[in-house]
Amino acid sequence: MALGILDHGSRACLAFRRLTDKSTVAVLRALLDVVERYGKPRIVRTDNEATFRSRLFRFVLWTLGIRPQRTAPFSSWQNGRIERSFGTVKPLLRALSGNPSDQPITQTELNLARTWYNHLRPHQNLGGLTPAEAWSGKVLDRRRKPVWVTEWDGLLSGATIGRRDKGEAGRIVTVHGRTADRSARSRERRTGTGKIF
Repeated sequence: MALGILDHGSRACLAFRRLTDKSTVAVLRALLDVVERYGKPRIVRTDNEATFRSRLFRFVLWTLGIRPQRTAPFSSWQNGRIERSFGTVKPLLRALSGNPSDQPITQTELNLARTWYNHLRPHQNLGGLTPAEAWSGKVLDRRRKPVWVTEWDGLLSGATIGRRDKGEAGRIVTVHGRTADRSARSRERRTGTGKIF
């Protein structure tokens, strides 16, 4: 099980944290680490998981001056950015573990997925920028040095190609990987909880 924390505007993944349980304390530790590292947001949007509705969670947000915002029950589309990021990263994590239902995800795997998501994968709604480029405001010039990436024993490999002009975004040319079976993905859609998976 993991917790994801995303910046709303840039879609930068600020944290993918492996959780051993869904306790409020575990979630608050991850959130407070992000606040300490990146600063305090005005609003924290969550789904309706019991952890996010707890008095302790609401009290800590109130103490920090952060406004809580929850989506309507059974309305995952209201939290589409985090849902989409998990949908992008989950097949990679499942391909790595081999057996998606029995193998726990390690923090190292989550860190690699976060790096790939933030720094290598361009985003259509960010004008072809990666979330890291949108977050920092610095567009990397990849014309001189294509970057080849291979991780997870070759399950994820590809090259980023630089921009030809200001309008064309760098992109992943090839990505090789095994994906989870359709039944597992459809089961995940029916039972997904949004922020925690």
